[in-house]
Amino acid sequence: MERVEETDGCCDMVLVTRAGDWTIAFEYSGWEGIRPETLRELTRDGGEAVSVMRHDYAASHDFEHAVDGRIRTAFRPQTPQERWGTHPDALNEDMRELGLEPEPDEEYVSGSVPAALALASRVSGVLFTPALLNGPLLGGIITDAVPDDPREGDPLAL
Repeated sequence: MERVEETDGCCDMVLVTRAGDWTIAFEYSGWEGIRPETLRELTRDGGEAVSVMRHDYAASHDFEHAVDGRIRTAFRPQTPQERWGTHPDALNEDMRELGLEPEPDEEYVSGSVPAALALASRVSGVLFTPALLNGPLLGGIITDAVPDDPREGDPLAL
């Protein structure tokens, strides 16, 4: 919380812990882990990542699943009918089973972040509980963010 205050609410700190075969990263008041450029770098050469962002101030939440340098399935939990990526429909069955209808009757779905976290748990096999934060956490400050993709072309195609 001291770092959040030092940065005037735009925290640049990442805390990580291990859970099985996965590394879990927490960004408080940050969004580096949801950027396609970051996910591409984290997953290139055979990696896999799942990212969920809850942004209460703007009510703009995100779910992204990346594999081998590409965004596979991504959507905003409040508008799950608008999916993108190389396989935008790959998680539809899991979404349905978790109560996050891929084609909802309403245009905007409120309260969908818990279902997005459950979907991340299903993809990774890691149950996200407060206990993940109880163990030792390694932390660092992001000093050099992954550069933005050029404005031209498809940022997911690189």
